[in-house]
Amino acid sequence: MSHDPTASQSITGSYNAQTDGKGAANVNVLNFNLTPDLPTLSDAILRQATANAPSEERTDSFVVPVNMVPYERNAFFTGRENVLANLYQNLLDENRASLPLPQAISGLGGIGKTQIAVEYAFRNQNVYEHILWINADSYETLVSNFVSLTQLLHLIDKQESDSQHIIQTIKYWLHNHLGWLLIFDNVNDLSMIGDFLRFGERGHILMTTNSPITGTVAQCLEIKEMDDKEGALFLLCRAKILDLQAPLTSASTEDRQTAFEIVQKVEGLPLALDQAGAYIEETRCSLADYLLLFRTRQNELLKRRGKSITNHPDSVTTTLSLSFEKVHLANPAATDIMQVFAFLNSDAIPEDILTQGFSTLGGTLKKVAKDPLLLNDAISTLHTYSLVHRNPGHTFTVHRLVQAVVRHSMSPSKQKLWVKRVISAINLAFPETDYANWQRCQQYIPHIQVCVELLDQWGLAFAEVADLLTKVGRYLDESVQYQEAEIFYQHALAIREKTQGPEHPGTATTLHFLAHLYEDQGKYEQAETFHQRELAIREKTFGAEHPDTAKSLHSIAGLYREQGKYEQAETCYQRALAIREKVLGPEHPETASTLSGYAVLLRKVQRIQEARVFEKRARATRKKASDLRDS
Repeated sequence: MSHDPTASQSITGSYNAQTDGKGAANVNVLNFNLTPDLPTLSDAILRQATANAPSEERTDSFVVPVNMVPYERNAFFTGRENVLANLYQNLLDENRASLPLPQAISGLGGIGKTQIAVEYAFRNQNVYEHILWINADSYETLVSNFVSLTQLLHLIDKQESDSQHIIQTIKYWLHNHLGWLLIFDNVNDLSMIGDFLRFGERGHILMTTNSPITGTVAQCLEIKEMDDKEGALFLLCRAKILDLQAPLTSASTEDRQTAFEIVQKVEGLPLALDQAGAYIEETRCSLADYLLLFRTRQNELLKRRGKSITNHPDSVTTTLSLSFEKVHLANPAATDIMQVFAFLNSDAIPEDILTQGFSTLGGTLKKVAKDPLLLNDAISTLHTYSLVHRNPGHTFTVHRLVQAVVRHSMSPSKQKLWVKRVISAINLAFPETDYANWQRCQQYIPHIQVCVELLDQWGLAFAEVADLLTKVGRYLDESVQYQEAEIFYQHALAIREKTQGPEHPGTATTLHFLAHLYEDQGKYEQAETFHQRELAIREKTFGAEHPDTAKSLHSIAGLYREQGKYEQAETCYQRALAIREKVLGPEHPETASTLSGYAVLLRKVQRIQEARVFEKRARATRKKASDLRDS
C-alpha cells in the first residue's frame, strides 16, 4: 500500500486529563477521531515485522493512539520539500530492499531541524499508530520524558522512580508494538539512545541533532540554509506581508529584492528569518527599515526573539551560545578556533592560518594547532555542533551569524586582542608571491580585508599589519592587479608612517615596492619620487655604503635608464656597483645584477665593448654562484 507524503491530515485529537479509576490523572491521553479506512505503517513493513516476531509475542487488541508531538504544526513552514521527500522515501517507501535505518536530521542550531521533524510527523500522522516525542538534550531530560511516556501509555505506577526500570519498560513496549514513530529531539550524545535504535523493525526512529556524525547507526540528512527564494517567501509570509498560500511572485519587486537582501545577510538561517519576520510583524516597520537596522544594530536584533513564540522560544544568540558553551566544556581549544574564525571572511578560511600561524594565537591554541591529532580533535568538536564545515583543499566555512554571535560575546578589548593575533597569524602563513602560489595568495585577501576593516574602525594600527599589506601588494603587483596593489601599498605606507615614522627602514621598504608598482605602469615621475624618498631614508639610517642603500641606487638607475636619463642612470649604477663589490664582494649575485643592468645601459648608449666586459663579468659571477649552490 502506498501513501502520499503530502496527504492532508485525517486524524484529529486533543489532550485530555483522564482518571485511572483511582483518582490519579493520566495526562496527555488523546481522544482521536479515527477514519476507519486509514492505513497504518506500510503494510509490507508490518507483514515483515510480524513474520519476524516470536510466536509467543502478543500486542494489545486495541491501543489508544498516542501523539506526543509537543508543538503545534507550523503554519509558516516553507520549503524543505526535498528533505521531507527523502524522509518519506527512507522510512515509508515499500520498495526498499531492507528495513529502514533510523533517520537523523542534522545541522546548525536554528537551521530548522525540529520544525522539519514536526512537519514530517503531522504530514504522516495517519500512517502511524503512535507518534512518541522525546527530548534528548540531556540524560535527565531523556529520563523525565520517558517517565511521562510510561504514564501516558499506562505502563507504570505514577510513583515509579527507578530510571532503569522505566527505560526497560519503554523498550519492552516498543518491542511488542508495531506502527510507531519515535522522535528523539536535540540529541547531543548518540550513546544515550543507542539501545533504542535497534527497534527499527517494529516502527520508525527519527532524531534531530547538531552533529552530522552518525556512523552506521543512522542515516543522516544534513540540513542546509534556505536559498534566496525559499527564504524570501518564508520571511514575507512570516512578516504577514504575503498570505500563507501566496506565491513569491505576488510580492512587489521592491519587497522581493529587500527580502533577498535580508536572506543573504543572515545566510538563510531560518531562525533568524523567523525573528526578522516577527519583528516586522510586531513593529509594523518595513523590510527596508529592518535591513537598515540589521546593518547597524545586528547584535540587538539577534537577541530579540519576538512575542508569543511557542515553537522555538530561544533567539539566534541564545541558541548558538548554548552550542558554544557545550563546545567550550568539551574542548577549550575549539573555542579559541571559533574566536580566530570570527574575525575572518566566512568562506574558504585557510587551515594554514592555524597550522603556520599558531605561535601568535595564544597558549591553548599554540599547543593544539601544531599537533595534527589535537587540532583534528578540536575541529571534530566544532563539527559535532555543525559550527564549522571542513572543505576539500584544507579550508573551513563558518556561518556569518555564528561569527557575529562569537564576536558579540567578547569584550571590546578581547576582540582587539584576537584581531591582532589573527593578523599576526596570517602574516606568518601568507605564501611567497611566486606564480605557483598565486591562487593561495588570492585566497587570503578576503580574510585580510575583514581584519583590516575592523582595525580601521577601531583606529588601531601596528607594524605587522603593514608587513602583511605590503606582501599582499607584492602579490597583486606581480599578478598585474595594479589598482588593487596600489590600495594595499598605500594603506601599508600610511600605517608605516603612523606607527614607525616617515624615516623608518620599514617605511623605505614599502616605498620601494610602491615605486616599482608605478614604474610597471609607466608612471615614472611618481616612481622617481618614491624611489628618492626610499634612498634618502636608507642613506640616513644605514649610511652611504650599506647594501640597502645600494639596492635603492640600483632601482633608481633602472628607472633612469627606462626614462632615457642615461647620465643619471650611470652615476647610480656606478655607486651601487662600488658598494656591492666592496661590501658583498665581486662574486655576489647582487653584484652580478648590477653588472647586468649597467651592461644594458652601456649598450643603449652604444658603448658595446664596455658592455661586453660587464656582461662577461656578470655571467662568470652567476656561474660561480650556481656552482657553489650545487656543490
